[in-house]
Amino acid sequence: MSRFVGVLLGAVFPPLGVWLVVGFASGFWINLLLTLLFYVPGQVHALWVIAHNRGDGRPDDHGHATFLAMVFGLFLPPLGVWWKRGTVSAALWVNVLLTLLFWVPGQLHALWVIVDDD
Repeated sequence: MSRFVGVLLGAVFPPLGVWLVVGFASGFWINLLLTLLFYVPGQVHALWVIAHNRGDGRPDDHGHATFLAMVFGLFLPPLGVWWKRGTVSAALWVNVLLTLLFWVPGQLHALWVIVDDD
């Protein structure tokens, strides 16, 4: 399963996104508790787990930067694209337009751009 699908699931239903990456490890149970008690911290934790773990079980060396870009992409989509790309690009302008016109497609596009660079 692609990392983008894990990120989407982590943003919508955080425990499922975490489960796809780490299985029933402690990170899953922590995320389930955070999601049940406080939904947004569950989302942030899910993005942290997904950003710091590759699908094959190896840790991601760029996890911190990817995590920040994912959080920005979820809450301020153009900032997430700029954070990941580090420059003004066509993807940034497309994201600004999508975010201004339709918020959720802007979020999806930002997360796709962020994960696609990995």
